[in-house]
Amino acid sequence: MNISRLLIAVLLICLGSNTAFASPLYLTFQLDSTLGAYNINPADYLGKQYVFLIENDPNIQTPKYIDPAGNLYTYSDNGLYDFFYAENVKSNLITGIIDNSNSVFNYNLGTISNMGGQTSWGSLANYGTYNYSTRLTIDTGRTDDGVSVNGFWNNNLRMSLTDALSTSGGIWMLQDVFYSAEGNKVGTFWASLVGVSETNPESVPVPEPTSLLLIAIGLAIGVPLSRRFKQA
Repeated sequence: MNISRLLIAVLLICLGSNTAFASPLYLTFQLDSTLGAYNINPADYLGKQYVFLIENDPNIQTPKYIDPAGNLYTYSDNGLYDFFYAENVKSNLITGIIDNSNSVFNYNLGTISNMGGQTSWGSLANYGTYNYSTRLTIDTGRTDDGVSVNGFWNNNLRMSLTDALSTSGGIWMLQDVFYSAEGNKVGTFWASLVGVSETNPESVPVPEPTSLLLIAIGLAIGVPLSRRFKQA
C-alpha cells in the first residue's frame, strides 16, 4: 500500500463506514495512461490532475442536470442507484470556444450502483473488456464541454461512497471532451485516485488569528535580536 492509498484509507475510516461523511469531500484523480484520443496529443495530459467536489447530503447540494430547454431535473436515491452531487473544481483541460450553447445538458451528478455490466476500451489490438459488479460515475459540466469519471469494481459493494472509495481492486477511467462545429476533441485515460480530503486541495489555507498572532510575536522578537547580533 502506497502513502496516498494509506492516507485515503485513514481518512475514510475516520469519516465512518456509512454514506453520511463530512461535507463536502474532494477527490483528486491523476491521469496515468491513454485509452483513446481524438484531435489531441495525449502525452500533453498525462500526469495532470483533476479535482471534484462530492456532496452526498441532498439538503446541501442536490444531484441534478439541466436540459437544453432550461428544465431542472433532480434525483433521489432508490433501490438501484445512490445519487450524489458532483462538481469539477479543477481541470477542464480539453476545451474551446462554445458555439452550441442552446443544445446541451449541464450536469452536476454522480451515481453509484450494483447494476453490473461490462465496460470496454481501446480499438483493434488494444481492445479490452472489464466485467464489473459495482460502478461509480461522476458527470460534470456540459455535454459539449465536460469531464466524467467512472470507477468499476468486480466486487458487489454496498452502495456507499465511502465503501467504494476505500475498496481496492477497482479501475478508474476519466474522459475529457469538447465538441464544436469547428472540430471535436476527446481524451479518455486510465486514472488513479490519488487524494481524498475534506478541504479543497487547491485552496491556500488562511492562517487562523492565533497563528497570525504567533507570527507577529515571532517577528517582533526576531527583528531586534537580528539587529543586536549585527551590532555585536
